[in-house]
Parts: sequence; C-alpha cells; structure tokens
Amino acid sequence: RTAEVKCTSAARIADLHRAWTEKWKEQQSAAQPTVAVTAAQPTVAVTAAEANTVVVTVEDVKKPEAHAPAEYEWKRNGWFTEFWILLGRDSKTVVRDPLTIFGIFGMTTVLLLFWGFVWYHLGLDATGVQNRSGGINFLVTANFFATSMAVVIKLPVRRPHLKRELAAGTYRMSTGFATLFLTMLAVTSIMMMIMAVPGYWMLDLRPGASHYFIYLGVLAVHNLTGAAFGMMLGAMLPTVELTGIVGAMCTTIFMIFSGLVVNLDTVTPVLRWMQWVSPIAYAHKSLMQNELADRPLDCHPETSVVPCFATGNQFLTANRWSMRGRVKVH
Repeated sequence: RTAEVKCTSAARIADLHRAWTEKWKEQQSAAQPTVAVTAAQPTVAVTAAEANTVVVTVEDVKKPEAHAPAEYEWKRNGWFTEFWILLGRDSKTVVRDPLTIFGIFGMTTVLLLFWGFVWYHLGLDATGVQNRSGGINFLVTANFFATSMAVVIKLPVRRPHLKRELAAGTYRMSTGFATLFLTMLAVTSIMMMIMAVPGYWMLDLRPGASHYFIYLGVLAVHNLTGAAFGMMLGAMLPTVELTGIVGAMCTTIFMIFSGLVVNLDTVTPVLRWMQWVSPIAYAHKSLMQNELADRPLDCHPETSVVPCFATGNQFLTANRWSMRGRVKVH
C-alpha cells in the first residue's frame, strides 16, 4: 500500500475513534464537542475539539507501530499465509454454491453419455479411424469450451470484490488471483476426469497404461490452457455477457482451425496462421498421435468406401498430424 492510502486508512480509523468518543460522551450526558475535519496535503487532521486534535501525517503512517497498542506487534502476513487463508475462503465459496456445482457436473454427465454412446466401441477400419478422429475432436472442443466458460463467467462477478479488497491492502494481488484460478481449475479438472476417464473405455481407445496416462496428461494440460484462457478473457472484459460472447466466438475459431473441420491447405494464407494459436488443434493432434502412431489398421481397399490406410502413421501424415511428411493414398 502507498503512503497516501495508509494515511487515508489511518484518518478513517481516527474518525471512527472520534465518533466512538462522542457517543460515549453523549451517553455520559456530556456536552457534544465541536467537530471539524481538516484535510491538508500531505497532512490529514481530524479534530474532535479544540484541545483534543488527532493528526495523522504521511511520516506517521510510515511507522504504523506508533499508532498500535504497546502489546501489538505490527506484522504483515506472508505470501503463503495469505494464500492458504484465501484458498480456504474461495473453496468454501464454491462448496456453498450447490446449484452451480450440480449444473456443471450435470452438464458433464450428459456430455459423457452423449459422447460415449455416439462413438461407442470404435473399430480400426477406415470408418472407425475417421470416427476416432471425430470423437477425439469433440472431446477436446467440449473440454476447452466448458473449462474456459466456467472460469470466464466467474471473474467479472468477483472483480468488484477483488478491487475493493486489493485497494484496502487486505492481501496481495498475486495471492488473490492465484487462489481464484486454482479453485476454478480444481472444479474444471474434476469435470474433465468425469468425462475423460470412463469415456476412454467407452470409445475403446488404444489399450495400454502408457497410452492411457499420456491421454490423461494431454487433457490435463489442455484443461489448464482452457482455464488460463478463461482467466485472461475475464480479466480483460468488463461484463459477464461480453466475456461469454467473446469466449464462444474464440472457441468456434479454434475449433474451425483444429485440422478436422476444414482442409487447412485450402485456407487463405491470411487466416491459415490461426491453426498455430488454436489449443484445440494441439490437443487433437497430440491425442491422435497417441492413438494411431505405429499402430496397424484394418485396411480393405476392395470394400472400403473411404481412403484406406494400412498403418496409423500413414493416416497421421496424410492429415498433416505427423512430422514424418506426406504419403500418397491409392
């Protein structure tokens, strides 16, 4: 806190002390004193009576122990102390809002059932591989949208409280935003686990512990990216309505340039660069590489109605989801 803010706070305390003294004197049937408030720069003076004047200067405020009782030790909380206190408060705020919690987890459950049964037990033929790509793209898009929107609608609501408490010097800005971010990240991470863990087996994705944990790791990083993106929008934009509109628009753009909706080679160079700022594109390509790299596929050219690939590497390179170059499909 600056010296001016401390001076103003000390003057407010002195004013409260004066009001208490007046009330006590009134109760004692004493004559009400003449009250005058004088504000000079850089000195703030609060006068209860001519003979009883409380003066607070900037120099005095720099020595807060001079105004504290003798037995009181002036000491500011450390960063971690503030962090744990605020983390407990924000956690209680989330727990005490059951409607939001039930709404978030209800939405996640509905998406899980929809995702799992639409893409249930996918095969490794040409159609099954395409469906795997679509199912994974739906997963990362839904995860990013739900995570970013869960954060983006909270920050504008909390902003007035943060500004008031930061202006009063209640805690540091870093601890305030860190605890808010971690609290929302915990909620969205639970949402992601509810959808991702059972969905992996419903879609019959690639077996193996290493592939399974890579899948969870990619989604965890993707979830963190969505929460950070929502925090950025919430801090930049003034209202909940505006953040919702901009967040939905950005998510739609990220989905378009994820590599599945449109062939990026046909997009004008003016817009093609957007694929490199799309979190959905990175998550989708990573999960597709984890799913198909070095994996044989069921290719039957004589019966397949779509392009057929003998291995997952061929499918990845044909769609530019691998660094191994392009392949020619017959």
